[in-house]
Amino acid sequence: MTLPLEVRVHGRGGQGGVTCAKLIAALFTEMGLHVQTFGDYGSERSGAPVQAYTRVDRLAINNRNKVYRPNHLIVLDEGLLGAQVLAGAAPGSLLLLNTHASLDSYGDRFEHHRFGVIDATAIAREQGIGSSAVVIINTTILGAYARLLGLPLTVLEKAYASLGLSGDLPAAQHAYELVRICEPVPGTDDQSTSISAAAPSPLVVETILGHS
Repeated sequence: MTLPLEVRVHGRGGQGGVTCAKLIAALFTEMGLHVQTFGDYGSERSGAPVQAYTRVDRLAINNRNKVYRPNHLIVLDEGLLGAQVLAGAAPGSLLLLNTHASLDSYGDRFEHHRFGVIDATAIAREQGIGSSAVVIINTTILGAYARLLGLPLTVLEKAYASLGLSGDLPAAQHAYELVRICEPVPGTDDQSTSISAAAPSPLVVETILGHS
């Protein structure tokens, strides 16, 4: 996977999309990389569409723009899936979708992406993450994302321990094991393969909430 890397998370208010982007950043800090993460709130009401972004590089990150051409897309609510969500994602990019539907049900719709599906909502509910009314799936779906990246579980374990989220680790491990993945058709440029850890370096972690 070529650096710099740009990740865009799509969710709804109350699902923890901005925190999901922060968790993604935490994974990459465990690998000695510079990260930047921030959220973009169109509306603060529960259920309103929310986007969040993470950038990763071996060098300091100065770009403060939103992510318009994501290498990785994570969609927390399949009801959001459409042209606007997919905008800017090139063939070969990674797409991870929270859904109860099977991989086969999407046919060849995303054949040019590295496409993964996981029912993070069901796993998080089973593990009691969130409330009966609002299930928080960010810490769960991160396990599936780590699997798509080819990261070992030890990276997840270290990140969750450093963030005080060890109680959510079983859900992430479950998602890591259950995610179903479809590789892009041959000949598609791959923007989503595993990345090797960089040598330890000073980390830049930025959280800019409400950025527009």
